[in-house]
Amino acid sequence: MKKVLFFLTCFFSFFGLVLADGGPKPWQMNFRPAVTPTMEKVVAFHNFLNPIIIVIALFVIVLMAYIVVRFSAKNNPKPTKTTHNTTLEILWTVIPTIILIAIAIPSFRLLYYSHYNPNTEMTLKAIGNQWYWTYEYSDEGFSFDSNILCSTQEECDELSKETGKKYVRLLDVDEPIVVPVNKKIKVIATATDVIHSFSVPAFGIKIDGVPGRAQDTWFEVLEEGTYYGQCSELCGMLHGYMPIVVKAVSESEFNEWVQSKKAAAKKNEEIKFDNFINSKEKIKLKINYKKSYIPPYYLRINIAKFRNFEDAQNLKEKMKPIHDKILISLSLLNRQKYYKVTTVPIKNLNEAEHILSVIHKKGFNNAKLFIERKHYIRKKR
Repeated sequence: MKKVLFFLTCFFSFFGLVLADGGPKPWQMNFRPAVTPTMEKVVAFHNFLNPIIIVIALFVIVLMAYIVVRFSAKNNPKPTKTTHNTTLEILWTVIPTIILIAIAIPSFRLLYYSHYNPNTEMTLKAIGNQWYWTYEYSDEGFSFDSNILCSTQEECDELSKETGKKYVRLLDVDEPIVVPVNKKIKVIATATDVIHSFSVPAFGIKIDGVPGRAQDTWFEVLEEGTYYGQCSELCGMLHGYMPIVVKAVSESEFNEWVQSKKAAAKKNEEIKFDNFINSKEKIKLKINYKKSYIPPYYLRINIAKFRNFEDAQNLKEKMKPIHDKILISLSLLNRQKYYKVTTVPIKNLNEAEHILSVIHKKGFNNAKLFIERKHYIRKKR
């Protein structure tokens, strides 16, 4: 029996690797090659479980065939009047229990391993939207949207002619995720509208992004390459148009990519800020002459003002779940003393707009975003 199980395990492992070599292929019937420790354990568990399933299935089929022939009306004209068999009942209770326990122990170990690794070195946030992904590199301080490049073969061929690169239909994106190899990366998944699912088969990860919740998993890519995934939760009309592309590169290449992304994000922030300044919204612009500033502006949200300090303090406590850095400042207006509840200076416009929208949703519609620009002027001695 051990030799049979060993043969079946080797056969299915080899069969899977032959078909799964490289990227996804037509009629692929098994896993892609494992490139993370998690996926290696998934494949090992699959190879352990598959022979058990095959043996049980064959046993049931043979048993059913034997029963049909042995106890047919022709071979057994006088049916037995047996009501029970204690030995048989013990066997068909104990044996399945042992099999289930043997399957459950490695299954729970794998589940725990795939979700709980405290020693991650980098954080990636994946936000599902209808129907594209937004990725935030929390440690590096930038984010970007990722959209599908081509949904038909004709579009892919036309794009390939323009760029000279080969594109995969329904899988390639304009902005792939880039990660360094041999680093443990924490993935936090959430969503803005409906439930999505971040899934990369070669990594052995699949985690749902639920609006209002953050769930996490991790992976560590062992080999450089490009790996594909897709949203694996039905999320609407264009569910099939939410591919995921992960490029695993060396640490030096990753650092170069991060620097280029930071420069692009800074430029986009400046453009967005200028557009914001020139918009028709009423913005209070203050010019403060101080010694130094980085960056040349910062943003602040004025939430409310009160005549009574206790009221301002109560609002500050209510705001803590939304934004943990809230200030109470004393100001004079028409010779009247007021306590203003504001946020601390925020350097990122996207963050400020997000916090403002959350505050508005909480019912504080009078909250406004103010921009304070500082000019650096050295005093003559």
